[in-house]
Amino acid sequence: MRYPGRMFDALRRKLHHRNWPEVLAEVESCGFHSDYAGRALDPGEVPWYSVDFTYKVNGMSYDGGLISEVEVKPHDRFPIRYDPKNPAHNSTDPLPHWTEWYALVSYGTIGGFLLWYALRH
Repeated sequence: MRYPGRMFDALRRKLHHRNWPEVLAEVESCGFHSDYAGRALDPGEVPWYSVDFTYKVNGMSYDGGLISEVEVKPHDRFPIRYDPKNPAHNSTDPLPHWTEWYALVSYGTIGGFLLWYALRH
């Protein structure tokens, strides 16, 4: 089951990287995430997979990795975005901490405005 934090994180990532160019990444390997290695899953528990991938920018290859709810096969492809100033950074990398504060302040401001509006009308 997805929880709101993951959906919020996906939205933050999409907004943070929206101006970066997009390329196709190719899966190199996929296996159970280390939290699941060597143990049985609890009923209803969704496994996580560690995915290693490569992508090319201007003829140079770059490596990356991510954690996925879905098992993928080697040579599968999926889109990612890369930083044009530093192509080694891509949209699967951790976001800078300031984005969390920015989101918190934004949602707090919107929530405060809605509360103010509801109390005034």
